[in-house]
Formats: sequence, C-alpha cells, structure tokens
Amino acid sequence: MKKYILLFSVTFLIMIGGFGQAPQGINYQAVVRDNLGNVISNAPVGMKVSIHQGFPTGTLWYIPNHLPQPPQI
Repeated sequence: MKKYILLFSVTFLIMIGGFGQAPQGINYQAVVRDNLGNVISNAPVGMKVSIHQGFPTGTLWYIPNHLPQPPQI
C-alpha cells in the first residue's frame, strides 16, 4: 500500500511540474505615438524588438522584425 501511495505522489508531482512551465512566447501590447506624443491609429507601422542577454547592454539574443502587412481583402 505504501508503494502505491509513493508512486501516486511522485506521478502527481511530475504532472504538476509539467503543467507549471512558462509558455514559449512573449505577449506584448504597444501604443504607437508620433514625435509630439499623439497616438497613431489606423496606420501601418513596423517594429523592431531586441532582447539582450543578462543586462541592457549585454549580448543581443533575439531580434525579430515585424513589418507592416498589406490589408487582407
């Protein structure tokens, strides 16, 4: 009986650890403003994000480019 309880406990802890992992992605939202601080809406914009390793001046780790997409018809 003790073997079953131990087996169940270990299995349960492994399952909980598997579900507790962070998702593989970064969600973000942004507001685009011009030089005067006015919100730019309904205009195509491009965005470049850079992720540095360790600290702000560290090695560049990931640099995706997000370019404006043409409107879908």
